[in-house]
Amino acid sequence: MKKHPPKFDTLAAMKRLTEAGISTDQAEAHIETIAESAKELATKSDLEQTKKTLGAKIEQGNVKLEQVNQFLSYRLDTLETNLTKEIAAGDSRVEANLTKKIESSHSALSKEIAASVSKIEANLTKEIAASFSRVEANLTKEIVASVSRVETTLTEKIEMNFYKLLAILPAAMASLYALYSYLKDKLG
Repeated sequence: MKKHPPKFDTLAAMKRLTEAGISTDQAEAHIETIAESAKELATKSDLEQTKKTLGAKIEQGNVKLEQVNQFLSYRLDTLETNLTKEIAAGDSRVEANLTKKIESSHSALSKEIAASVSKIEANLTKEIAASFSRVEANLTKEIVASVSRVETTLTEKIEMNFYKLLAILPAAMASLYALYSYLKDKLG
């Protein structure tokens, strides 16, 4: 299946990050990380393709089942025709014997059909469950990894901005105190 990564507008993301006060280098690093993560995500079309593939396999199973059914019906029709000819010959012993053969063949063929249907259903159910489990596991893994990377990046930025605020806090306090003193002198 050809993988098409989700669309990610790197220019718009760069603009938003830089407008939010993040340096160009940091914004580029974030965008590269997000773009790399986006390449690993399954898209709606990936999931639709998986759904189509599974649907096609189910349809193939149904076609095979119909072919088996037609073949078995043909075999039964052929057997019935042959038996009818023998019965028409008038031999009552042959008629009784042929009736037993028809019933036995019908029973055996019914069992064979039921076994084939059960096998096909079991195989398709197993394949579908395995495919969905793989898709779910991959999506969960990708989402957890992306969230972890974003969380780490945001934590680093928050810490950096916190330390910047701590660095300018004394100057801001001194300015406020100077303004307070000025206003106090002017207002009395």
